[in-house]
Amino acid sequence: MAAGNLDSLDDIIRQRSVLAHTYRRCLQSTPLEMMPQCGPDDTPWVFGVCCVDKAQRKHLRELLSQHGTETRNYFFPVHAQPAYRELMSSSAASFPNADHLAETGFYLPTYTTLTEADIEQICSVVLSYFTKEQCNM
Repeated sequence: MAAGNLDSLDDIIRQRSVLAHTYRRCLQSTPLEMMPQCGPDDTPWVFGVCCVDKAQRKHLRELLSQHGTETRNYFFPVHAQPAYRELMSSSAASFPNADHLAETGFYLPTYTTLTEADIEQICSVVLSYFTKEQCNM
């Protein structure tokens, strides 16, 4: 399966770069914290953003879902995963950055056939969330 995709690797990488650049351009006016650039051509496998808090993430993801956009929360940090809870409970270690990212971050779509127009539509929903939020202040 992977060997069949090797012929398309350059196209896939180029498309990932277009997706990331489009998300960055369209979301730059929002308070979302976008993931750092991924390599010199900015070709992330996923595109993550962080909200101000967990409630904002929940509401934004719900709005995107209502408009047909599937998203995923960031992965749980290792120290919060069940296999490590017991080990971590006996430790005084603290991982505030990992905890913050896990609570506020989520991934926007990045599949290979996603178009710039698709991303612009997704971003228009995100922008509408922040426009409505400011109107309610």
